[in-house]
Amino acid sequence: MEIGLLQADAPRLLYVSRRVVHRLWNRYQTEVSVSIRHVPSHPRTTTPAVNRFIALSARRRRRICVLQLVADRSVASGRRIYAITG
Repeated sequence: MEIGLLQADAPRLLYVSRRVVHRLWNRYQTEVSVSIRHVPSHPRTTTPAVNRFIALSARRRRRICVLQLVADRSVASGRRIYAITG
């Protein structure tokens, strides 16, 4: 794959199912993009404002891991955010 991972190793390293990796890899090969699409029948898990907050926090504090970013946001808002899905 693009970053040197084998497709079989990616699910274990990224904490997602094999199906997710397979589906994203196929989408990347056909569309050259793996952007997340919004499905109207499924509610958003986070609001655009929360997504923006997490992205800005990650840019400001580059050495922090995803789980710490999510924990900081959860403490600030008082609501739980699930970092790993799939």
